[in-house]
This record gives sequence, C-alpha cells and structure tokens, in this order.
Amino acid sequence: MLNDRLEETIHFLLRKAELNILAFEQNRRTKMGFMNRRLPFYVMSYHKEGTAKLRIGGDQLIEVPPKTVLFIPPFVLHDHFKDTGERTEFMYWHFTFMIDRVFDVLQFFQIPYQFPLRNFKLFEETFAGYLAELERPKTGFPLGPILEKAKSYELLYYLLQEALACDEMSALTSQAHRFLDILVHIFQKPEQPLSLRELAVDYHMNATYISNRFKALYGIGPIQLQREVRIQKARSLLAASDLPVAEIGRLVGCEELQHFSRLFKSIVGMSPSDYRRASRNSIKSELL
Repeated sequence: MLNDRLEETIHFLLRKAELNILAFEQNRRTKMGFMNRRLPFYVMSYHKEGTAKLRIGGDQLIEVPPKTVLFIPPFVLHDHFKDTGERTEFMYWHFTFMIDRVFDVLQFFQIPYQFPLRNFKLFEETFAGYLAELERPKTGFPLGPILEKAKSYELLYYLLQEALACDEMSALTSQAHRFLDILVHIFQKPEQPLSLRELAVDYHMNATYISNRFKALYGIGPIQLQREVRIQKARSLLAASDLPVAEIGRLVGCEELQHFSRLFKSIVGMSPSDYRRASRNSIKSELL
C-alpha cells in the first residue's frame, strides 16, 4: 500500500508520461526465433494460443504457456523462440512510456518478465479494437487518432493492472522520497535554476552523493535531466510557434542566446534555427 505522498507523486509522473507505440501486430507462427535481442524500447508479447520460450540474459529460461504476457524492458538481452512445431498465436507491441521523451516512467514498477493475464477476453477485445482502428480506411473527418490513442492507453492500463496483481510483483521499487521530490521539481519547473550545491543545502546531503544516488535511481543525473527536459520543451516550441529563438531560450531557463544554442546543439545535433526549419519541412512533406 502506498502512502498518500508517494501515491500523489506517482500519479503526477504517470499523467506527464506519453505512450508512443512503435510497432503493433497480431501474428501466427509455427516457427519463431528472435535471438540475442537488446532493443531500446519495451517489448510486450501476449501469447493467445500455443507455447514458446523466453531466455533472459543468456541463462534464465522461462516457459511461455497460453494466456501469458511477456514484458521485456529496454536493453534487456533476451531470446524469444519456439522449439515445437505447433502453431502459436501472439499479439505484440513495441513502445515507450516517457516524460518529455527523456524519462522512462515504467522504471518505477518492478514488472516480471512473464505473468498470466486473468481477464484475457477483455484484453483481446481491446487489442482487436485497436488493430481495427489502425486498419480502418481514413475517410471523413479524421477523428480516428483520438480513438487509437485512447485504446492504446487502455491496453497499457490493463497490462499494468494485471502485473500489479501478480504475486511476483512488488508495487514499486524503493525510492527515497527526497530524490522523488527532486525529480518532480525538475519536471514541474525545468526553467528554474538548479545546482547540486543548492540541492545539497535544501536536502541536507552531500552534493556528490545527490548526483550519484539520483543517477543510480533514475539512470541520469539531475543536472543533465533538467538540461534534456529544457531542450525537449524548446523543441516543441520551435516546431509549433513563431517565437524568436532567444525568447524560447528564456522560456526554458536559458537567459543567454549563445548558451541556449550551444546546449541545444549538444543534445539535438543541430542549431535551434536549423531544427525549426527541419521540423517544419518534415510536416510539409507529410501533408503532401
């Protein structure tokens, strides 16, 4: 059971996160051999019929019966294969669930690599509905993407709900509240100044310890996370507004144009002006 403060924090982070589906398909196979995969996104595979096997890290072998979900986090080495000739039907999707395209929210949950899907009929119906929306002819006023997005979030909700009910699942990793406070502050007010020295004073901890512990918990240091959040917000403003580059820099907390341009190029690989031109050219080409 979560205390009120921790529950409120997790709710805030989940609301901020955006689901991005990279691949989505229903498949039937008698042969399957996805070997030595280490992918930069989540892999979810629901086995509707038939069996398969999952090998994690080269040695942990898991049997996959029907009505079972496989849930592979990013960059985990795994094999997904069959060693029988029976037909296996499975539904899979590749996705990310991130805040500002820089922070993976699902890292808060210790989701097992395999868990049974109890309410599988509801999941299968929702999955089929999402697939039908993707395949529906694009005629009339284009409201389809709204329903597609709603169904994709519904699928993620069902998966997490089932995973949280699993005996092998612990609801959350042990996160120190003070570090969660720092994390939330960065996402709430990325434009505000942030320094390890000030964090050390505010949280009564050593600055080096804060940086190292934050990175151990979340995979990135607090200062670097703030920089990347600032730049992601700047990217959105550059693509969607006509505000001057200097004004966008100020809005994300970079008072000096030269500093903002250097930081932007170091993360994105091009200047803010070049990024604005490239993003708008990309939108034009998609509309043609």
